[in-house]
Amino acid sequence: MSSDLVAADTEFQAWKVVHLLAQGPCGETVLDPVFAELLCVSRWRQQLPLHFEGSRYPTLGRALGPLPAALLPAAPNSRRLRPTRRDELLAALARLDPEGYGAPLGGDDEAFVSLLDLCIGPAITDLLYNDRSIWEDYTRPTLVRSAPSGYGWVHAWAERRRQQRELRGRLGGIRSLDSSVALGLGLRSALEALAERLGSADSFGSKSSSSSSEVTALSALDAKAYGHLVVLFSIPCERGSSLQQILSDFPSLARFCGWLEERLSGIWPDYGSFLSALPPDERPPPPPPTASSAGRRAASEIAIQATPRRDWWEIWGWSWAGQRRPVQFGGPGKKPPAWHMPIFGVAAAFSIAVASLLGLGPQLPGRTLMDALQWVAGSSSHESGDEPDTPE
Repeated sequence: MSSDLVAADTEFQAWKVVHLLAQGPCGETVLDPVFAELLCVSRWRQQLPLHFEGSRYPTLGRALGPLPAALLPAAPNSRRLRPTRRDELLAALARLDPEGYGAPLGGDDEAFVSLLDLCIGPAITDLLYNDRSIWEDYTRPTLVRSAPSGYGWVHAWAERRRQQRELRGRLGGIRSLDSSVALGLGLRSALEALAERLGSADSFGSKSSSSSSEVTALSALDAKAYGHLVVLFSIPCERGSSLQQILSDFPSLARFCGWLEERLSGIWPDYGSFLSALPPDERPPPPPPTASSAGRRAASEIAIQATPRRDWWEIWGWSWAGQRRPVQFGGPGKKPPAWHMPIFGVAAAFSIAVASLLGLGPQLPGRTLMDALQWVAGSSSHESGDEPDTPE
């Protein structure tokens, strides 16, 4: 793909990246290393036409699948968009930017990229969705807060099942994992290797901290390392826990995340959740706010507050002027006739009564209903003067 597409900034050539607006206990956060890597690339390679659109769902049907995903131009200057799923997004971005993010790496750096994808990535997934303490205190509340009202627990349960299923496939069919397994997946060894590769330098693309560490010296390994490390170091954990003890042994990796956040100004969406796994005195100071980070945070809040409240006829699936309501961009509803509500009530009560009489419901309500009907029949016959038949 030509570099003209990179430099162009037209409406139909923008990459629309759809991601989960994760609202954690400490503020907006990121649960997916791929999305954190995309945020880093968007600040590093600002000429790329990346435009982020938040969603309140972690998965968007079969077309886009798990987020983040993107809608890309089918051809240069084309109005048609083609969906690009999460597992294809980074490769497509590398093809778009062959001189920056897609620049070839050395053999050693390629090995470290594989180390991040194959070791640290599964460990992050295991911690978020299998560790009971982290799930109850961080991951599940984040998914519930992010989803529309009344649907959070459903989406949290479904996302956990999906992540566990994919993790079992990557780890050879292991059915159940816990935090001790995650910490035993080579996490400490992988972090030791990354810390040794980083050494005293500010970034993986620079040679040493004494050299001029410009943003242009960054590489795809820096973006990959930031995406995984910042998500891992931003998992809140109890002081003195096994995870915090491991992460505290690698202050150079935390400094790398803080250095990149300061140089690129506003990668992470909310500093309140930045590097939450570390004690407050070990976190880097907050970078000065930028217009882009403030605008992105304001857009996220607007997107969350703009979800309309559903009326009762929408819950039952009633019409929107003959058209199905769009997922995120709905218009004013068409209220059904007034007689629909009492008809619903009568039909529901009749269905429950018939089910109880047929023995399809709980035994106690069904028996109570039969006794009530017999009592009503007996009272009616007594008032009319009819005597019940007695056996001879």
